[in-house]
Amino acid sequence: MDKGQIQDTFINFTTENGHFPTSVDDFSNTLHISSTEFYQYYSSLEAIDSDIWLMTLLETKQKLFETEIYPQYSGREKVLAFYYTWLESLKEKRDFILISARRKAFLDLRPYFLEDLKTNFYLWLDDVLLEGKETQEIYARMFSEKIYPKAFWGLTLSVLKIWVNDNSDNFEKTDIFIEKSVNFAFDAIGKTFIDSGVELGKFFVQNLFK
Repeated sequence: MDKGQIQDTFINFTTENGHFPTSVDDFSNTLHISSTEFYQYYSSLEAIDSDIWLMTLLETKQKLFETEIYPQYSGREKVLAFYYTWLESLKEKRDFILISARRKAFLDLRPYFLEDLKTNFYLWLDDVLLEGKETQEIYARMFSEKIYPKAFWGLTLSVLKIWVNDNSDNFEKTDIFIEKSVNFAFDAIGKTFIDSGVELGKFFVQNLFK
């Protein structure tokens, strides 16, 4: 027995019955182990749920890093690639994901089952944003810069919620939302006409009006 087997059994039980197991004892019986042995791996059924979501993100990152051209992508391209690849991972478990996501916990501002995924998402995103600043794809603003990670996490939740309710062919509506929202986000955090005007004004002040 290992965590992978427990996750697979949890997914199978949930999709076959349309709901999570009712208790650790009942699920332990399904695994043919004691609840004492179960607790050696997980502290609760919710912890399994959280781990399954986390695995979709870790699988996504692995696929991206194994792609030879990925390091050459711009920040915009990396974020687009992340969302499209992540949704492919979610599709493989869509029946389970729908049951999990549509539980009451999904209505919370901070759904428990996404907390570990969120932490790992930020780790990945930090590298993308840092690289974007170095290449000047992302314009460093004194105050708004701190909200960039939160804004992209908000976008991630929006992508997920749209995908969960998307009944279009091949999830076309979600794909369109991803493309338009990511392009808008990077246009917003890039150097705008206003930024250029402010810098020009600073230049005049520093060099012509001394």
